[in-house]
Amino acid sequence: MSRDRVQVDSNRAPPPLTLAIEVSNPSAVDAEGGAEFDSPGGPESGADVLGPSVALARGVSIIDQEPVRGRAGRQDDDLMPAIDRLVRRAGLSARDLERVAVSIGPGGFTGVRVAVATAKAIGEAITLRSGLRACCVGVATARIAAWHHARGERAHAADTGGAFAVALASKRESAFLSLFDGTGVPLVGAVPETGAIGDASMLRSMATGDGSGSGIPRITALVCDRHLPETMRQEATRLGLLIAPLSLSAAACARVAATLSPIDPLALLPLYPREPEAVTKWRALHGPTGG
Repeated sequence: MSRDRVQVDSNRAPPPLTLAIEVSNPSAVDAEGGAEFDSPGGPESGADVLGPSVALARGVSIIDQEPVRGRAGRQDDDLMPAIDRLVRRAGLSARDLERVAVSIGPGGFTGVRVAVATAKAIGEAITLRSGLRACCVGVATARIAAWHHARGERAHAADTGGAFAVALASKRESAFLSLFDGTGVPLVGAVPETGAIGDASMLRSMATGDGSGSGIPRITALVCDRHLPETMRQEATRLGLLIAPLSLSAAACARVAATLSPIDPLALLPLYPREPEAVTKWRALHGPTGG
């Protein structure tokens, strides 16, 4: 995989030193999901550390990366130690950070909450030190997956280079679907830019063009992990869609974040496609007014 680089004008200030965090979907790293950890090889290795990880970057130029590996699959246990290892290895300190980017989901409830809370705390520290309020970048996880698919898996997956969908947060017979063009740019049509809960029928609309709105291309691939509902997997196969693995990395989070505007740490929030199960059960017991 080729690494993006930025040309820095000598008369301009360099892009801010950014810490990127991606721990949203550990299910992207397993035998069925298709992604495995790459070994961190430094900025010249050309390899991304796939799965839960943290990275240091200036713009789209990656300085270094570090996997996040917690006990018994609890990546949130290792998040702060991984950040410390990364920053120390780069010969820096937390005081050198100027921006923090984080994958905001959808994903594992605890992992996303811990990552966002960590990013907010680091952002507040940056604000106290520098006085700059806008120093956090929330990156929708689907955009990170789209970056990898558009620039990585596609090269050896016999994809046609057309539009594609990313499926996350699968539950029962539905998943959170986001739509992208062949370069990984979000599309608005069958779903909003941020994505929407959909099932096999929405997937069919995306693949056939039914109800997608004017000018929205039909998808040729579906990026997903092993938790995709079987009804949606069967429909994707019937429609002839390429079913591509879900790949995520902090390096890609940093690259996407370089194209987005930073926000105040107080405004940084997780992206939850569904209300919490406890809220759903409360409504069922007490009604919409809470009793």
